[in-house]
Amino acid sequence: MLILTIIHYIWTNLILYQCGEYISMSAGAFWVLGIQHNFKNALFSLLRFHLGTVIYGSLVNPILGLISGFFYLIIP
Repeated sequence: MLILTIIHYIWTNLILYQCGEYISMSAGAFWVLGIQHNFKNALFSLLRFHLGTVIYGSLVNPILGLISGFFYLIIP
């Protein structure tokens, strides 16, 4: 049960981090394109279209990190 709690904690932190990263990149792109209400449009775009991608991408990130770390230890 402790292992699941640790995995959930890491996954939740990655979701929050990547949501913030997505909003900042999207708001920057809207600013460059000259669209008004950058932050509001970025948040709307995240919640409406890309939240699932961010959540499942946050799950894939540690899995691929473990695999690449394993290969780093095996292959010198």
